Amino acid sequence: MALRSADIPRLRLEAQGVAVSGSDRRREHEAAAGADSVIDAVDRLVAVQAQDFGQSLWALGARAPGTTLHDVEAAFESRRIVRSWPMRGTLHILSPDDLRAVLALTAERTVAGTRTRHRALGLDEDVFARASAILREGLAGRSLERDEVLGLLESGGVETGGQRGMHLLWRLAHDGLVCWGPTEGTRQRMVLLDEWAPPGEEHGRDQTLRGLLVRYVAGHGPVTLRDFAWWTKLTMKDVTRARELAGDELAEHEVDGRIQLIAPDAPERPQRASSGVVALPSFDEYLLGYPDRTPMVREEWLDRVVPGANGLFLPIVVAAGQVVGTWRRRIEPTRIRVSAQPFEPWSESVRRGFERHVAGLGRFFGLAVEHVESLR
Repeated sequence: MALRSADIPRLRLEAQGVAVSGSDRRREHEAAAGADSVIDAVDRLVAVQAQDFGQSLWALGARAPGTTLHDVEAAFESRRIVRSWPMRGTLHILSPDDLRAVLALTAERTVAGTRTRHRALGLDEDVFARASAILREGLAGRSLERDEVLGLLESGGVETGGQRGMHLLWRLAHDGLVCWGPTEGTRQRMVLLDEWAPPGEEHGRDQTLRGLLVRYVAGHGPVTLRDFAWWTKLTMKDVTRARELAGDELAEHEVDGRIQLIAPDAPERPQRASSGVVALPSFDEYLLGYPDRTPMVREEWLDRVVPGANGLFLPIVVAAGQVVGTWRRRIEPTRIRVSAQPFEPWSESVRRGFERHVAGLGRFFGLAVEHVESLR
């Protein structure tokens, strides 16, 4: 049976491991909930978008139903996942070994693209070397909050004002020196990567390229090679090489004149489990894992997901794979206040599905959920 373009959004939702409210798969996940299921959710996607750390916590919770904030904290504390800038200069959550592997492929090219900006900030290789030496000594055996790390640099004679501080941390993370590890609620502390999570077995470039493509397809497919090139910012030469190496580990389907890749054992038709409603956080991988978001959200609604095209993606409500609205939450000491903004009037089933899914948000944070606006 041929793959259809209309099925791609729901197949992607399933590939990403997002279990809608009431599905059998969601109940199976809930039965096995815990830190391990959080780590499995990260491993499935290789890297989970995480510019906003507080929002990214629910990105994990939505993919590991039945887990709690404590489970996510435990996954970080176990040193099996970290947060850093593996590709596109953007923060993601991933395993330490995956971070090293991806950086080996992407860091040099990413850093090269920032040289003009760094020169404008007065940052050169001598400054980066001094900053590296300061943090290598100052972070040894401990973790520090961002302001404390910047204080270390200042006390060592490296100025951090005017965006220099974040660019310094960004660059040293690309060098594989530091990452974000231990959590404190919705904040994280910086550590030395190799001290926090010593490296495991290293793999050659070809093996890393092949493995990264195969796993991206398994956790995001159906996708094209150009999707993968955008996601990683690898050259098309590297992407083509990865496809050659993957061979029959990937299946190909022509859809609307383009070759879509899926895992050989992936279904070519969506399962009933992806037909319901999910409330995903801002900057979620379901939209940001692909350069073209129009399969998941109608073009005329894109500006309601990213108002003013300012790069800030709002939390989204997804029904049967399609973005049908945005939503907001406000976490208070004893409750979470939730409101939704449908793009057009919702059916009763979508409304109930949204309410069921955000009830899971309440269980995740251990708080009651209160809907503060009626749903249109």
